[in-house]
Amino acid sequence: MALTILFGFACITVIVLNILGSTTVLKSNLYTNNNKYLYLAMIWLIPIFGAMSVILLISRDMKNIKDKSDKELLSALNDFTKRINTISDGIRKKRQD
Repeated sequence: MALTILFGFACITVIVLNILGSTTVLKSNLYTNNNKYLYLAMIWLIPIFGAMSVILLISRDMKNIKDKSDKELLSALNDFTKRINTISDGIRKKRQD
């Protein structure tokens, strides 16, 4: 009896993980449809490990994209600051003349 309950709990856990992984893949804008289908197949064909690995892959890719975006934003802000300072210096020189 206890073994049946444990088995049922394990099955429910696997299904919940697979559903969570599947929704994560389907909501992601990082991948093409072909990649999404590949990830979905991996989730459902390799129970537990497939879902966990896909969730980890997506979170890693999202972090990499965020880091790249942050670096690009900082670079753009630095360029903007340099331009503003150049304009400000030009205005100061004209006022002094």
